[in-house]
Amino acid sequence: MRPEDTPGRADLPTTRLHVRAYFDLVRGGKDVRIRSLVALDVPMDEGGDLQPIARCSLSHGDALVDVTYVGFDGGGYLPAEAKPVRFGNGSRLFQGSRTRPNEQFLTISELASMHPEEDAIAERLHHRISGRLRNRWHTEFRDEQVIGDLGREIDLETLHPTITEIQAAASRLLLVRNGEIHVRAPLPFWMVLHRDCAPHPRLALPRTGDVSGGLAAFAHDRLAAALAFADLPSVKGTRRPGMPLGSVEVEPGWGPGDDLAWVAQEMGRYWIRNLDPAVQDLSADGVRAWHLVSNAASALRNGSPREAQAILAGVLALREEIVRTPSLDAYGFWLDKTRTLADRLIHIEGMTTAPEPPSPEQLG
Repeated sequence: MRPEDTPGRADLPTTRLHVRAYFDLVRGGKDVRIRSLVALDVPMDEGGDLQPIARCSLSHGDALVDVTYVGFDGGGYLPAEAKPVRFGNGSRLFQGSRTRPNEQFLTISELASMHPEEDAIAERLHHRISGRLRNRWHTEFRDEQVIGDLGREIDLETLHPTITEIQAAASRLLLVRNGEIHVRAPLPFWMVLHRDCAPHPRLALPRTGDVSGGLAAFAHDRLAAALAFADLPSVKGTRRPGMPLGSVEVEPGWGPGDDLAWVAQEMGRYWIRNLDPAVQDLSADGVRAWHLVSNAASALRNGSPREAQAILAGVLALREEIVRTPSLDAYGFWLDKTRTLADRLIHIEGMTTAPEPPSPEQLG
């Protein structure tokens, strides 16, 4: 079944779930973050009629776990309790409510690592209104209900995100099938492990935050490219690359994920921020490249592979400028950080170090 042939949201009844979300507001001049349960209605496949669209053996630690995606609303869904859906610290999406012992809820903020475009569900490091880094000195943390008694104390329109935004984002990512929660998940990528072990590709769900892994992510149909990356001198060193771990079979019509877009977004979220203090010393072209990479998420939201390539070419241009500019000597560490990415872009992706100037639309 192709994506356009999958049942849509209007084809299924709904059921009510509770999810845990985070809301920011300002009260009395002080940053406040509230953690609260929110009710929402999600589609329910009562008869288990949704069809498989991909079967994978995903890497989970040193083991392989078999998972099956089912197709719904143009995307693939996995059981929330499948081990590969759990996150870096081993936590589960399901948790029990302290105030309602017999009720389970979903910590949907974890899903933002697979769906960074769904910003409303993310537990941001910075306060959404003030922009300050949340911490115990600047931020008041409250574990309460935004609907109910507390709702009479707070102007709900001042919450960021709003309750409606949380409900809409969560509803796009959740499904109940045969009584089990399923979550929308991207098709897996080949992630090349190359830190402290023989470099080898492993098939895994893409997630933000694992920057080294994210920058070495290849779409599920690019195993040959992943193996070639693992064999680069800057990746393997004196080690011998290992065998790939995992396998995937995908139904016709389900295209692979855009790995270069993922890489560009990872750069925009993390390592490009190391160059923020250097902007005043960059050339005009360097500032344009920095701005484009820094705003990768917005540039790619409605973009195409061409935008991802332009963003990553900007990374190469910034590396060149650091090399040739004495006032930027202090940023040699950034060259070391991005060396394997640069080798991938040049030797695996066939990119040059002379990017085309970004368009005004890309610069936003």
